[in-house]
Amino acid sequence: MEHSLFRIQLIMGTYSHKYDVTNRIIDYEMGHLDDMGTLRLFSELVKTGMAWTLQGHYGRTAQALINDGWLEADGNFGIKVDTLPLN
Repeated sequence: MEHSLFRIQLIMGTYSHKYDVTNRIIDYEMGHLDDMGTLRLFSELVKTGMAWTLQGHYGRTAQALINDGWLEADGNFGIKVDTLPLN
């Protein structure tokens, strides 16, 4: 449910909650993010350029997500995001 609502808000441009990168990085490091949460984090890191300035893992992971079609080079979601389950 949360993913589908987020997708609808993203598509309609109504998602306005400020994204908390610091806490999402902590969640990522602790293994608390699901696939969509991880993609959203890396999307934000690429869009802000932080993916390329944090420790190497973040840049390598961001580049792999871009290369594999999960993210676009500008940080927007790639076509593969539609294949994620909505539950």
